[in-house]
Amino acid sequence: YNLAGGEVLPYRDMVIRIFEKLNRRPYLLTIPSWCFRFFIAGIRWVPRYRYFTPAMAERMNQDLQFDYSEAQRDLHFSPRQFCLTVEDLPGTN
Repeated sequence: YNLAGGEVLPYRDMVIRIFEKLNRRPYLLTIPSWCFRFFIAGIRWVPRYRYFTPAMAERMNQDLQFDYSEAQRDLHFSPRQFCLTVEDLPGTN
């Protein structure tokens, strides 16, 4: 079964909600994809960031909506909207 959330939420909006729940002002920087790929190619030389790939950022711009009608029909699945509580965030409880 596909299980999905109850709302369509762009990645940027999700990040803003997380920052707001942390009582922090979000600062979002939009850069061209070629620039990001160049940055990732350079930072991957640092062992701590070796696993970083351009695909990680490209996924943020993909439409990841899934049809959950089968789960809704068979399991009475009822997804919720993306509503955070402080307990949902690591290091805040």
